[in-house]
Amino acid sequence: MSLAPQGSEAYETNFWSTEVIWDFCREAPTEAWEVILGLIEAATSEKLLALIGAGPLEDLMCYQGEALISLVEQEAVKNKKFLTTMKSVWLDSKDTSAWRKFYEIADIEPPFPEEDE
Repeated sequence: MSLAPQGSEAYETNFWSTEVIWDFCREAPTEAWEVILGLIEAATSEKLLALIGAGPLEDLMCYQGEALISLVEQEAVKNKKFLTTMKSVWLDSKDTSAWRKFYEIADIEPPFPEEDE
């Protein structure tokens, strides 16, 4: 998740932060959730919200979707920026069993057609 071009000095200097959030998504979901909410709050554009959605929020849902879907639902009701961020997440049945519920909360169609499970 970076606005800096891959290979640039800014990208190389700051890539550690991407690795930290990846680790949090797998191993420390509560911390990942708090970081993601902070990123969303600080985001100043739709482009940044899309990057957060397609990056750390999507990763968190892939690793922790079942455990966090109730928090996602609660946040979406009260936070318009969070709901906007959700629209950039791409999930399917291989990612999390909570994928249908996620798209129901986001009030959008899943980006992939439903496959036979």
